[in-house]
Amino acid sequence: LGKVDRALAQLPKRARYAFLMYRVHGKPQKDIATELGVSPTLVNFMIRDASVHCRKFVGAGAGF
Repeated sequence: LGKVDRALAQLPKRARYAFLMYRVHGKPQKDIATELGVSPTLVNFMIRDASVHCRKFVGAGAGF
């Protein structure tokens, strides 16, 4: 978990927020988009990019 936390700390604030709200808290992407004032598509890309970053940082097979 420490590696994941360090990986998340490297992300831009909005991407980290979107990832945590969606993956940890189960908030719908459309609600996150409204909060951030961006499109749901952008939120989807932020979550995807954050997941890829965490996988690379932690190593393959981390379960993201």
